[in-house]
Amino acid sequence: MFQDQYTKLSAKDAEKALLDLNPAFDGSPFPETSVIMRRPLSFYPDHWFYDVADHQTMPPRRRFLIVKDGGKGKPTASSPASSLVLDGRSETVLSLNRALPIVLNDQNITDYIQFYLAFVRGPMGRMVLIESLDDIPWRDEPSPAARKAIGKLVTAMEPTASVSGAYHTKAQLIFGDGLYEVDLHVAADGAIEFKDAKMLIEDMPVLDDILGP
Repeated sequence: MFQDQYTKLSAKDAEKALLDLNPAFDGSPFPETSVIMRRPLSFYPDHWFYDVADHQTMPPRRRFLIVKDGGKGKPTASSPASSLVLDGRSETVLSLNRALPIVLNDQNITDYIQFYLAFVRGPMGRMVLIESLDDIPWRDEPSPAARKAIGKLVTAMEPTASVSGAYHTKAQLIFGDGLYEVDLHVAADGAIEFKDAKMLIEDMPVLDDILGP
């Protein structure tokens, strides 16, 4: 999954990074004790994804940013032109796709879909991408027999490209407490359409939501 590829900044590096990152946030700045995770983005060349969390508040205060690489691993986030705070809206990601612009290929399309679904909230709530049983946000652990049955329904995405530069794949998503299979259509500009949704399982013992923007 997208979140599995983070690197945690040391306390010293996090303190330095906050000097550049804090101006991009609304409200009060993040303290020096904040935890910062980051990773490069192959579909946004020369940009990094930052996950900044302040665990001294309850619930933890958390923000997600796309930041231009300032060289030597240093972020350049002192102006809106060089950074963008993800706010859960698809319009924010699509504007970023046009501005940078986005570069999609066979090697990074799965990573982009994982990113999009992790940080874009639809009008009816969040859809959680499921590619293995470990991706399911269980509220109550199912029985071994139930896990085995559900496991047979869950498969990793296998995106295929069309001549127009778009990609298509089947995917399993949790929406509410149901597991669905959908056809995902990813346009060359990164816009994603969900078609032909089919419910596989309803009333699953899953969390109502997961941490996100």
